[in-house]
Amino acid sequence: MDEVARSDIGAIATRLIDAYDGAVTLAPISVGAPGFDVAQAYDVLAEIERRRIAQGWRVIGRKIGFTNRTIWARRERPHSRSPVSCSRASSRRSFSS
Repeated sequence: MDEVARSDIGAIATRLIDAYDGAVTLAPISVGAPGFDVAQAYDVLAEIERRRIAQGWRVIGRKIGFTNRTIWARRERPHSRSPVSCSRASSRRSFSS
């Protein structure tokens, strides 16, 4: 697979943040970056987390997906055979003590 450049990681993070903030649906990242892989996806997630924390967001938990092994064989992409995870962050302020 082609290596996605570090600057591309930042550009993808910006695109995803803008889409989230604007409630816009995007085509899969791999359409514009055919070599985009799981390791690079985690790099993008780390960049998004870094930026959100810098904006005052805080990590409130973790999201783990694709844990049902019975559907792994039905996936179109053969490399999608393991759980994925990411941090969940919130911009909401907590007023509880």
